Order: sequence, then C-alpha cells, then structure tokens
Amino acid sequence: MGKRTLTLGYAIVIIDILLAPFTPSNTARTGGTVFPVIKNLPPLFKSFPNDPSARRIGGYLMWMMVISTSLSSSMFVTGAAPNVLGLEFVSKIARYPD
Repeated sequence: MGKRTLTLGYAIVIIDILLAPFTPSNTARTGGTVFPVIKNLPPLFKSFPNDPSARRIGGYLMWMMVISTSLSSSMFVTGAAPNVLGLEFVSKIARYPD
C-alpha cells in the first residue's frame, strides 16, 4: 500500500476508521497512535519539515490525517465537540425520545 501517495492516503483513512470505534477520544487516537506513525513516513520519501521538500509528501500525509480524524470522529460520534450538538439536533428533529 505504499507504492503511491494516494494509497498511503487511503491507508491513513483506513487506520483511523478501524481505530475509531475502540478509541473514545479522537485526540488520543490521532495524537497518541496515528500521528507518531505518520510523522515518521515523510523522511522516508525525502520530505522534511521546515524545508521546501515538506510540500513533497509530508503536507499531503498530514492533511490526510486531519481529514481522516474529522471523518472518523463524525462517523462514530466520538470525541468531537460538534458531534454532541449534532446528536442533540438530530434527536430534536426526530423527536427521540418522545
């Protein structure tokens, strides 16, 4: 899965979605589990932080991590402040529980 940058992005999303149901906090999941792994990938592709090469693949992988965290936290209603408001909003519209 690491031959193309697109498949690396898919791998990040898949990892985050697989971990989401078992980790109640998206901060703990992303900051403690996913980020340390993703942080070490760009140097393997000669992309270093605070360097013009950071735009090579490092920026893409970090953006994929941010997007996958937003996606997985909204899918499983875990650890994101807007999810609580969204859940209350949906339950009012659906009149649940009545």
